[in-house]
Amino acid sequence: MDYALRLVSLLNAAGSQRADMARQLVSGMDRNGSASVDGAEFQHMFATLLADPTRMPEATGSVATVHKTIFAETLYPSFSRNHAIAAYMAHEAMDALDQNGDGVANMAEIGGSWTPPTAAARADVLLAKYDTAGKGYVELADIKAAWIADPSLGDANKAQQAIDAFDQNGDGKVTRAELTAGYQTMDHADALLNVFDPQKTGAIDIAAAANVTAPDDAQAQAHFAAWDSDKDGKLTRQELIAGIEAFDAAAQQPPPPPPPPITPTDPALLAATLLAQYDTNSSGGISSAEFEAHAQVADAAATFAAWDTTADGELTLEELQKGIAQVQQAQSIIQQYDTAGKGWFDVADLAAAIDPATVDDVTARAQQIMAFWDSNSDGKVGVDEVILGIESGGYVGGQQLNTGADPAA
Repeated sequence: MDYALRLVSLLNAAGSQRADMARQLVSGMDRNGSASVDGAEFQHMFATLLADPTRMPEATGSVATVHKTIFAETLYPSFSRNHAIAAYMAHEAMDALDQNGDGVANMAEIGGSWTPPTAAARADVLLAKYDTAGKGYVELADIKAAWIADPSLGDANKAQQAIDAFDQNGDGKVTRAELTAGYQTMDHADALLNVFDPQKTGAIDIAAAANVTAPDDAQAQAHFAAWDSDKDGKLTRQELIAGIEAFDAAAQQPPPPPPPPITPTDPALLAATLLAQYDTNSSGGISSAEFEAHAQVADAAATFAAWDTTADGELTLEELQKGIAQVQQAQSIIQQYDTAGKGWFDVADLAAAIDPATVDDVTARAQQIMAFWDSNSDGKVGVDEVILGIESGGYVGGQQLNTGADPAA
């Protein structure tokens, strides 16, 4: 008897046709004449299918549309060699058909209405079967113990494969969330195969799929070429599952942090504002005349010369931004010593900042530092002098003048 085709016909049938299909299926599987199918008989059917996958023509796609995980994992060629998973699926299929839980599926149960369980429901079934300690997850020891105790469930030597199929974070513990996600991914892969593999070959021809219009699957369709790991132009179920998992994992990554907000003192904003306001001839830069007419600095000409690093007579947006940043840095340094808000610091401010425990003579040390920074020897260090000092190598220790034991210069 061709179990696969009868099973597909049953699952796709309705009403009296379904009842007739159920009678045919039961008669073929009922080896002991009990008019019902028990676990051993159901297992025999799956073993027969595994032994000869060629008996499953045109079956895989139809099965996937009705109960994707229970049957597709056994019937698709890429999974048919994995007896460990197939054996479990046989048990799961039996449990789904055995509506009253008496261990057998009679004609009424098989022929009756049946709604495929959700991914979450299948995860709960698996946890209940293998997580006997109630840990909330399944690990390798759980699978091995169950399969050693009941070899019909699977080959204990292949238990690790079953864990790896669902263990998304690789910690060896398969949680309900991982089981549910795994089943959902398998369902998604089967749905894609059903749409893009109309000939039921078990793989998607990427070139042919490009001619298929499927709005609901357009996002996945755009990634088919990238998911083709062996670059043979075809997407197997395994490749689909791996591709979907990678895509979902990437989608769950947190987005990059937004750029810091632009504040009114941001050099980039200030530079752009100045350029827009003072570039009166729309040359794309600010000339010395334009700068000196509008700049609110003590020595506009000297500042312009210092900022015009290319010496072309115009300040570009980049030069403006760099110059503003230098001024802001210098102002910040002055504010650390200018506690009175004068706009400059003197030897007294420096002496107040020096830790007496670090030097023998505070006054002498303050005068030594002042001699380096006070370039015009007026006893006051302003913004322009701090900028010159920084350019001369006197900027050390973060945004602080060196008031420790070592010389500033």
